[in-house]
Amino acid sequence: MSDLHYLLILLTLAAWFYAVVTIRNDASRLHYRDRPLFWRAVTPLLAALAGVVVLLGLALLLEGQAALLWAALPVGALGAAAAWWVDLDPQRVVRRSR
Repeated sequence: MSDLHYLLILLTLAAWFYAVVTIRNDASRLHYRDRPLFWRAVTPLLAALAGVVVLLGLALLLEGQAALLWAALPVGALGAAAAWWVDLDPQRVVRRSR
């Protein structure tokens, strides 16, 4: 693997970590009765973040598959952008899921 591949992994993991921590912190900012609605509403985002982990795992297991790293980076970046949007107003997500 080249330095570029390691940079792609680092950027993807940074975006994934930001998204996961942001979503977790958003859930803790909500009232306890709204948390189940929030987690149901962000399930597609969590599925996309799980897909990022799967893509990175496959890329590391199959070392010749650098294309998986190029696929994981935009998905991770979009997941981080969606987490940022949710972080702006977590109540908006709860209101839309009712």
